[in-house]
Amino acid sequence: AVLGYNWLVRRNKSAMEDVRAFSADVHSVLISGAMSTSEAGRAAGAKKIG
Repeated sequence: AVLGYNWLVRRNKSAMEDVRAFSADVHSVLISGAMSTSEAGRAAGAKKIG
């Protein structure tokens, strides 16, 4: 049970780190008013607006 709990906590921490990084990126875009026009951004599925 302890090993399962530790695994679950580690997985949740990892997921929250990903969410935190994503939210920081979204915040940066909203503050700067700029969108990435790089090939990497389009390859990741981003759509250019406007």
